[in-house]
This record gives sequence, structure tokens and C-alpha cells, in this order.
Amino acid sequence: MDAIPSPLGLSHPEVGPAEAARALQGSGPTIFRSAHPPALARRAVCLLALCAADIGAVFAAQALAQLAVAGLGLPPVEAPAYLAAFSVFAFLAVGLYAEWGLGPVERLRLRAMGAFLFGLGATAALSAERHMFDVALAAQVLLWGALVVPLGFYAGEAVRMVLIRLRCWGTPTALIGTGPESCTLGRALLARPEYGLVPVGFIEIARQADPASDCTDLPLPLIGREQDVERLSRDIDVVLIAGTETSSSRELLRLPFRHVVLARAAMDGPSSCLRLRALCDGFGFDLPRGIFRRRNLFIKRCLDRSLAIPLLLVLAPLMGVVALAIRIVSPGPVFFRHGRVGMDGRPIEVLKFRTMHVDAEARLQEHLARDPDARRQWETFFKLTDDPRIIPGIGRILRRFSLDELPQLINVLRGEISLVGPRPFPAYHLQGFDEEFRRLRASVPPGLTGFWQISARSEGDLATQKAQDSFYIQNWSVWLDLYILLRTPLAVVAARGAC
Repeated sequence: MDAIPSPLGLSHPEVGPAEAARALQGSGPTIFRSAHPPALARRAVCLLALCAADIGAVFAAQALAQLAVAGLGLPPVEAPAYLAAFSVFAFLAVGLYAEWGLGPVERLRLRAMGAFLFGLGATAALSAERHMFDVALAAQVLLWGALVVPLGFYAGEAVRMVLIRLRCWGTPTALIGTGPESCTLGRALLARPEYGLVPVGFIEIARQADPASDCTDLPLPLIGREQDVERLSRDIDVVLIAGTETSSSRELLRLPFRHVVLARAAMDGPSSCLRLRALCDGFGFDLPRGIFRRRNLFIKRCLDRSLAIPLLLVLAPLMGVVALAIRIVSPGPVFFRHGRVGMDGRPIEVLKFRTMHVDAEARLQEHLARDPDARRQWETFFKLTDDPRIIPGIGRILRRFSLDELPQLINVLRGEISLVGPRPFPAYHLQGFDEEFRRLRASVPPGLTGFWQISARSEGDLATQKAQDSFYIQNWSVWLDLYILLRTPLAVVAARGAC
């Protein structure tokens, strides 16, 4: 009988739920103890690895800050090594190292809070040591703390990826019920291990006519029923109850697990920033709508300009080399202006480095008429894997690493687009969406990069684009924008498609 590997490295025989339940009722150790390191040892390894990554990031940030301060003609400040350990205490204080329950955007926010506490502590310690406070000290500590955030973010992401591969990251999690909502949640957890919830199987509480019919494609067995929860609670930290799998509060109170989490899908689309509000004797969820507030749009605009100007200065030499290469390889203009639809439906022209032949449109129509598969791909994605319009060599390199998008920093400075937002599409692309979504999309500033670009990028069809853009609009925050900006270079290096 074929075996299916589980998320914890186990192999479960592909048997029905009744056989799996009977097998679990035997004596002896449960299936989790043989597959997962002891909980305390596993958590200690994860904590030490994350702390080491942050300490390394602090030392790297200190070195960069000293170089920057020295470049400004100010005397660099030598900081004692013990301050790096203080950063770990700051991150522990804000709860950054929680194994589960934090999304990547929330981790970024907590990292910034911890870096702020670290900056205050470092300033106080250095000022006390020097018996004075001066401009050079303030400038270096400010830059030091600011650099800790992105460097620590990348270091933490890398370490977490290694821990996931080693099957050390995440806490054993069971799903209550085997209905469609539990199966959907199980698929999501298997696809997103960075959230720290490692599904090990289903527990059937509510009686269902055909409990396994919806989950046959998942490598997760039925590990128990209602009578098994006491035994299973010794090995499982978290149970998730999805949707309407159980509606009895008495059933919830009887569950002996350390954490019982009710998973509810947000109304009208996904959401990661719901706020719980007290309502008399009950509670309600406050759906975020931050991007529609004037003050938040002003903050977003200030963030755009404060980042776009230094980015243009830093990237100017690279942009000069790209422009020269295009001029040498292909006769014609260096830049290409493409008509797109901006906020409130206003037409805008985005700047790009030219990566196509001058007669690109004629080449496209000829190719689509000749190749039915290419036409189907174009109608689905509005992109082609083998695009005859692209200049050989330099054109494909620019597109592969999204370097052709760099001139759009000028569009950002003009206020036509934002650094982060739904990508501005041509009118023909938008016609593939329904009218309601087009109105939603037009209500926010388009962006140079976006949530779609760091997740599915151009591999996603129109439905994927709609889901990703809807998520961004409904969950906007400054932290989400900063997270997308930090993730964009990783997506570009992975080269999963052009922005």
C-alpha cells in the first residue's frame, strides 16, 4: 500500500478513517513522538537560531552604520558587544519569537518595535558610557536601529526557511472535523508553513455522513474521534475549528487542548488584520478599511517620496548602464511609455526601459495568428512565455529581473503611482475583470510593486490577480507596504515572472 508523507516527516498508509481511528486506539506512544523532536528541545533550537540571526544582523547593521557616519565626516562610535545581546531581549519583550500566531506583516511590525526599544537602550548605554550625548552618537544609533529592521527581517526569513526544511519549525496542530472548510484550511497550512502551524491530522467531533470525502487529496489522516481528545492533547498544542465544523460551545469547552482556535473566513474576501471589538455581551470583527482614509493616503504618499528619492540616487548608475546597453543592442528610444489606467480611472503613462522591438505590436499579432496555444496563453495571462516582441539578450535579462520597471520611480515621484499597490494595467487587461472589482481597484493608487508580485507574480491568472489585489486593498497598512517592499527583491531574484 502506498504511503503518503506527512508534514512532520511521517508516512501514513492510505487507509480509510475508520481504520486510522482503530489504529490510534492501541497502546503505546502516539504517532507524533516518533516524528517530531521533543517540544522543549525543538523550541530551544528555533529560539537560539532566530536569536543568533538577529545578533548577526545587529553586528552587520553596526558596521554599515559606522561606514555611513564616517562617510559623512563624523567620528564613528564604537559600541560594546553586549549591546547585540540587548537586541535579543528587546525582541523577546515584544513577542517577536512566538512560534505561531504571527503573520509575516505582524512580525515585521514587532521587529520595528523591538528595534526602536533597542535603539533607546543603545543610546542610553552609550551616552552613559561616554558621559555625554552628541550628534554623531544620535545619527549612528538612529541609522543602526533602522538597519536592524531590514537586515534582521532577511536573516530571520532565511533561518525560518532552514528550520522549516529541517522540520523544526511549527507546533503540531490538529483540525477539528473533516468537512470542506477543514480541508481548505489544511491545504492552506500545508502551503504556508511559515505561520508555524503544522497540521498532523483531523479529529472528528461532529458526526458526518462521509467524513473523508473532502480530504482524500491531503496527506493528513483521521487521527482520532471525540473519545480520543484527552490522549491526543498530550502531543498536540493547537486545534483549529474551521467555519461551522462545530457550533456547540459545550463541545468547545470540553476540548482539553492548550490552544483552541476558531478559524473564520473574512466576509467578502480574505483578511489578515481583523480586530476584535467588544459588543455588549458579545463581540464583533472590525473589517480594516485603512487605505480609504485621507490621512493614511497622505502617510502612504510621504512614504513613497521618502523612499523613491534615495532609491533613484542609489540606482542611477545601474539605470545608466541599462540605458547604454539598450541603445547599443536595439536602434530606437531607450524608454517606452505605456498607457495604463490609474486611480479613479485616470489614464497615465508609465515609464519603462524598452525591452521590445519597435514593431512589437505587429510581431505579436502575427505570432498569435500563427500559434493557437500562444493565443490561449495571451487571453488567460496577457503574457507569453515565448514572447516574439522581446529584444534578444538584454530584453530578456531586464524582464527576468524586472529592471525594466526601474524608471517608474519617476512616476512615483510625480504622484501617478505609489511604490506599493495593485499594478496599473492597460485598459484591455482590466476588461477581463468584473465591473465591481474594477471600481474597487480604481479606488486606490496603483503601485510599482504589489502583493501579487511577491506571491503569484505573473504565473497567476485573472482570478489569482483579483484575489491578491483584493487582499491588499482590504488589509492595507503601512506595515503591509513595508513588508511587500522588503519581499520584492526576493521575488525578483527568484525570477518568478515580471512585475
